[in-house]
Amino acid sequence: MNRSLLVQNFNFCKICAQPASGNHFGIQSCRACAAFFRIPCKPCRLKRCKEQGMSTSNFQFNRDILKRILPRSVEIFVGKPESVIFCDPQSPQNSKTFIDIQGLVDYTANILKNGPEGPISGRSQLQKLANGLENFSSRISVRILKTMSKDETADCWEYYITTFAKWLNYFDEFKLLPIDMQLEIALAVWHVWGRLEKHAITALVRKQRIFTDRNMIVIGRNVLVNLDAFEYDHTWLTKYEPEQVEL
Repeated sequence: MNRSLLVQNFNFCKICAQPASGNHFGIQSCRACAAFFRIPCKPCRLKRCKEQGMSTSNFQFNRDILKRILPRSVEIFVGKPESVIFCDPQSPQNSKTFIDIQGLVDYTANILKNGPEGPISGRSQLQKLANGLENFSSRISVRILKTMSKDETADCWEYYITTFAKWLNYFDEFKLLPIDMQLEIALAVWHVWGRLEKHAITALVRKQRIFTDRNMIVIGRNVLVNLDAFEYDHTWLTKYEPEQVEL
């Protein structure tokens, strides 16, 4: 017998021609084909399940450990989606609040054009981004607020948009994109950065034991608030009463 033919017959599965793992059920085969042959066929298994009394009509509902309870929110209270939640059609006042951010957009574009504030160092792209983040997180100085309104909110927007743009300057592949596309991405994703940064700074100040009250959190631009004593002025956002918005 030809030696090469003998080696070929013993090295490959006779079912799928993949490398064989040994003799299974009388032939050279791989483990996958052997496992497939070992399992009883589905029609036979289905027949045996029905003989034992299995039926889809016996499916048990409401067995979840956690009950699905709709959270108490403004959307549930007013019965409106989030997109129109702050629009009260019955309000006699039709005034709207406008915030001009064109200057902020232009300033952000200049940040992206000028590049990173410091030298880019790191063996990998991830390390470069981490080093760039360190430039911002190392200058933490939290302040406590008891009230917050439009001016403080706009200040947080400006901080997160510009900080996110500065951090993106440490992303080499991102800087290869056209400036217009860089700006478009920065303006579309900055709020995600802001939310993650709030959680990160909250965890950091807790680790440093700057405060011990679990109700103290960072809500923006290193602004620290106590959830039990904090008040937010909603009058520039909606005509609803504060009690309705804070439900």
